[in-house]
Amino acid sequence: MLYTYSDGSLCRRSITGSYVSDYLENVHYSLEDGEIINGTEGYSIVYESKTGRVSVWSLGECVREYVVPEESVYTGLSAWAGYIFRSGTDVYAVKDWGLAGNSTDFGVNPIAHNVKEVILADYYLSSDEWSNPLFLMTDGTLKAYSEWRGDREAPLDDESHLVDIYYEGGYGK
Repeated sequence: MLYTYSDGSLCRRSITGSYVSDYLENVHYSLEDGEIINGTEGYSIVYESKTGRVSVWSLGECVREYVVPEESVYTGLSAWAGYIFRSGTDVYAVKDWGLAGNSTDFGVNPIAHNVKEVILADYYLSSDEWSNPLFLMTDGTLKAYSEWRGDREAPLDDESHLVDIYYEGGYGK
C-alpha cells in the first residue's frame, strides 16, 4: 500500500505477510540542490541557497517560484509574515501558502534592515500577534516585526513596523 505522510513523504507498507514500512521519497520534489523547508501532503516549499530560488512544488511540478538574494539564510516560518530569510543585515519574507489562499497576496518582500540576527521567526508578540519575526538589531536592540503596527500605509520594510517587545520572554502560548 502506498500513501503520503503529512509532510509529503511517499511511504509504503505491506498489508499482507511480514511487516514492511519504508520511506521512499518526497512525492513533490526530488532533492538535488535544494532543501525542503516545508512539506505537506499537497505541496513542498524548496529553497536553493546557491541561487536564492524558493519554489513551490506539487506532485513533481513547480507551481510558483520566487528569488531572494543568493546565499540568504533561511531562518523559519512566520504564520503572518511568511518564510523568513536574512541576507546580510536585510530580512525578506516570502509569502506563499502552497495550494491554499489568495495567490495575489503571494510574493517576496523586504521587511527589515539593519538586522544582525533573526532570533525567532514565530515569536509570540501578543495573543493576537502570535507568530512574528523577532530580531536582534545591529544597534543591539530587540525588535519584533508586525505589519499591523506602525504606519499601515507605509512599505512593509518601514521602521514603524519594528516594535519593542512588551512581554518579557514573549506572550505565553
